[in-house]
Amino acid sequence: MRTRVVSGIAALGLAAAFLTACASDSGTGREVVATVNGAPIVQAELERAMNTARAGVAAANGGAIPADRLRAEGLALAVREKVLRLWAREEGLIEDVGEAAFAAALAAENRRREQARASGRPLPGVPSYDVYTFAGLRAAELRKALADRLDLPADRVRAHYAELVERASGEAPSFAAAEQRVRLSLAEREITLELDRRVKAAEVSQAPP
Repeated sequence: MRTRVVSGIAALGLAAAFLTACASDSGTGREVVATVNGAPIVQAELERAMNTARAGVAAANGGAIPADRLRAEGLALAVREKVLRLWAREEGLIEDVGEAAFAAALAAENRRREQARASGRPLPGVPSYDVYTFAGLRAAELRKALADRLDLPADRVRAHYAELVERASGEAPSFAAAEQRVRLSLAEREITLELDRRVKAAEVSQAPP
């Protein structure tokens, strides 16, 4: 991930990009704090990511939570989530990568659960989702949907099985017995590697203070 630094005439282009980003994510009531490949990250997304990163930052700093470190870690998480959404949009899995659409989906899901509970047919799982749980669930769903589209040739699956067997302790199951789990493991690895690549290549611009 790289942050672009602009000045002078280039700053005018960045300002225009941020105005466009604000318009595209209208309705959130939050300021745009960064863009990823032109898509906005709003304050609500950054705050959610910072709260998610808080425990890790504290653990890495002897219990202290330096504000600059927390913001940097939070921004990195928010960028990764946005890049995942952008990738899912490329694949036609979602239409809107903005926070307003995410909040609307959360509200709709919680209404659906409330209605099911009121009718005496509660849905499996929690009665309602908080924003953190729902964000994790949506990310997992998008990763799975992307993984389902991967073409994994048989020779690569067998090679991955050999890697897993080599690292395993104790007796490993046969390839036939483990093939489905091996495919899932390989797909997860491939999704992570591609997401890492996309994050590294992303154009990230932070809003001026």
